[in-house]
Amino acid sequence: MKKRISNLLKTGAVLSLAFLCAVNLYALPPVTITLASATQIAAGSVNPGSLRNTVYTFTLNPSGATNLTGFNFTTNSGYVAADVTKMQLWYSTTNSLPGATQISTDITTSLGPGSHSFAAFTQALSAGVNNYFWVTADIAASAAAANTITVAAVASANFTVSTGSFAGSTTAGGTQTISSCALDQSQLAGNSGTGISTHMWESFTAGKSGYLCQIDMIFNNTNYWGGSYLNTTGTLNIYSGTGNG
Repeated sequence: MKKRISNLLKTGAVLSLAFLCAVNLYALPPVTITLASATQIAAGSVNPGSLRNTVYTFTLNPSGATNLTGFNFTTNSGYVAADVTKMQLWYSTTNSLPGATQISTDITTSLGPGSHSFAAFTQALSAGVNNYFWVTADIAASAAAANTITVAAVASANFTVSTGSFAGSTTAGGTQTISSCALDQSQLAGNSGTGISTHMWESFTAGKSGYLCQIDMIFNNTNYWGGSYLNTTGTLNIYSGTGNG
């Protein structure tokens, strides 16, 4: 027997020994994602032609690593699709929309009241802290005054995540009323003159903050020559700026 083993070793044969190892497997704790809207947008107004108006905000605070991969929300009746040009979703680790990053793509169709879904995306969520999200809407220049945009409260069914279950709740967004494009003030200064080379001008200073949504002008034909009024042609230029004089 000893001679046989010796011969096997000499010929390069490999002897293998099998060992039974005990392996203990530990399951990772389940991820809980706390949903909240402590800083929900308050009721307010939005101006025709204005961009990136917050209509809803919420936070997600996961207990462990997970990704947000889908989100949908519902807008209530009170406006029509033509009042809005697009909706967007934004994300940040701080409570500041100006520094937020857009995730997914713009929603530009079927913008009226009802359910809206953002295209699939992957956004990693920081564990143990609030992850901030905003839904914004661009308002059409022709939006109807007094129409209202309100986003219903969202819940776990509105989200898709790579792993985890939800806790917590949110509130509905504050109602955003589309402002009217009312006359702010009439012309404050101008000039007059004669001759086809004269540059005519009018100026005004904004009487309140907001968006310029309409300019109404009345042109009086005072080009009188040879006993009759003549048609006046020219180029209309509109400028904006600040300064004196």
